[in-house]
Amino acid sequence: MAFAPVWILGAVAGAYGPHVLWQPLWVSMALAAALLWRMAVERGRLPQPPRIVRWMLAGAAMAAVVATHGRTFALDAGTELLCLAAGLKVLEARSRRDMVLVVLVAYVLAATHVLFAQHLAAAVYMLASVVLSTAALGSMTARRPWREDLRVGVLVVLQALPLALVAFVAMPRLSAGVVGLPVGRAPQGVTGLAETVQPGSIGRLAQSSEVALRVAMDGEIPPRTDWYWRAVVLDSVDAGGVWRQRRSPALWQDAPAARWQGRITLEPHQLPWLIALDVPVAAPPGARLDQWGRVRWPRPVRDRIVYGWQSSSAPPPWDGDPAWTSLPSGLAPRTRRLVATWQGGPEAVAKAALAFFAHGGFRYTLDPVAAAGDPVDGFVLGTREGFCEHYAAALAVMLRAARIPARVVAGYLGGEVNAVTGHITVRQSDAHAWVEAVLDPVYGWQRLDPTLAVAPERARHGLAEGVGAVAPRMESWGGHWLRTLWDAADHTWSHWVLDFTAERQRRLAAALGKRLPVVAAALVLILGMYSAWRWRRRPCPDELAAAYADVRRWLGRQGMHCPAWEGPRSLRRRVEAELPAAAPWVVELLGRYEVLRYGGAADAAAAAQLRREIRRLTRRSL
Repeated sequence: MAFAPVWILGAVAGAYGPHVLWQPLWVSMALAAALLWRMAVERGRLPQPPRIVRWMLAGAAMAAVVATHGRTFALDAGTELLCLAAGLKVLEARSRRDMVLVVLVAYVLAATHVLFAQHLAAAVYMLASVVLSTAALGSMTARRPWREDLRVGVLVVLQALPLALVAFVAMPRLSAGVVGLPVGRAPQGVTGLAETVQPGSIGRLAQSSEVALRVAMDGEIPPRTDWYWRAVVLDSVDAGGVWRQRRSPALWQDAPAARWQGRITLEPHQLPWLIALDVPVAAPPGARLDQWGRVRWPRPVRDRIVYGWQSSSAPPPWDGDPAWTSLPSGLAPRTRRLVATWQGGPEAVAKAALAFFAHGGFRYTLDPVAAAGDPVDGFVLGTREGFCEHYAAALAVMLRAARIPARVVAGYLGGEVNAVTGHITVRQSDAHAWVEAVLDPVYGWQRLDPTLAVAPERARHGLAEGVGAVAPRMESWGGHWLRTLWDAADHTWSHWVLDFTAERQRRLAAALGKRLPVVAAALVLILGMYSAWRWRRRPCPDELAAAYADVRRWLGRQGMHCPAWEGPRSLRRRVEAELPAAAPWVVELLGRYEVLRYGGAADAAAAAQLRREIRRLTRRSL
């Protein structure tokens, strides 16, 4: 083949790259084997597989996909088939046309990244894959150094970006984007909250710097101590001290008016819940708000999504259900006896419990000593070391032991304000659990955070201050300024690209209004002028032809008609007759051109020197 197969195989490998995170291991191994086999064929070490072998491989690939997914043909199954088809096409390719098809498949494979990840890093990688595929196409036209092929790929993609931007803004938008399409398998390695709370379940997230959500506030911003981001509400505890949801509440129909609002960019967390500032009072389109103050999404959040939120300081209503005070019979007997010694009503008991945590020698730590026996008794009356989930679970049990309705809420506390864009970044290390209790039926559920009784700086300054020993280890990862810039860029990408909905497109069109034709005409004019400039500056076949074209162009500006077919001798005679003032130096330059072009003495250095002299002399005017 007259082109570099390394470019083409590299384009396929580059386009597949991120799919290693999403596709089964056997798909990655199959594609890698196909690429290595093809490389061995190009080097003459292996024969190209015959047709019968290729048909058998295709049948095996189809059977493997069907065996993996059965009758459920979702996006991941289709992508697996596309990846395997790319490998089979690489093995089959014999001609230039076949290799062009391979590169086109690489383009499609790169585009499928958006089906699994929509963050900025995925977009940058996809753009790099497109550049690599374009360079592979360029390598088929001529033998050039690899740097020249790469330069061509970059230039072509850069020239296409303005058109892509216009198409992105102007093309009609779907009411449900690609994030609404079914994905059969969850991504691997996703970090986030679970739907249960037990000792260690939140502490394991504390050293993760992964982003959980980004928040853009509209208008008034609540105090930092109120940055509680509500996710799940847990109403039941078992004998092992594990809190989970058992009941399904009704929808919250008469929620109070909103006090705070904004937009949230939520990262995938595999749970069917949206997160909002405590307490949410409105659900975005497609979601439901229940009486527990939870925003339920119709499916697990497997993709990054952007939505609006509205919250209030008003508490969720209490339904009067006695189940809110129930406890397993064998759970925390010693803690129950302790609570029985506290006198007074619900508010007095709650204050006594918080005072017990504040003055009882408790320590807020990420690495608590494991409690022996009963998990609540072992913590409250034993180790007295724990993270937020230990304190929340213990307080909820104490309140229920006093016949006070209580439940555990899991979410996030705090966040970091980005100095570039002003949005709030909440990370997995901000994961938190707190308690809601009904101290007075008139006021409904009230937030009680026992962690603040032990580490009050947790709400004001974040986890790093609350457990100071771990702070240097967390902050040393990466440069803080670089992380801030990248976080700002990723948030801007989510705001202007992922959140560019049909409604925002209509608002943009309305804002442009009658100016839209003017803007379109200006764009056409700019593109036309750029194209004309590129046409005039188009490369000539060689330096001598370019030098002769410079002379003809200059003579044309002096009023002489110089057809392209006219030779240098004829042109010299006409210059002597029509432009005697310029004849001496023009005739001399044309004579040198004739010697270099037709005298057999041409070399690159002399041609370049002649063109430089022509450019210098043609700047003068008559």
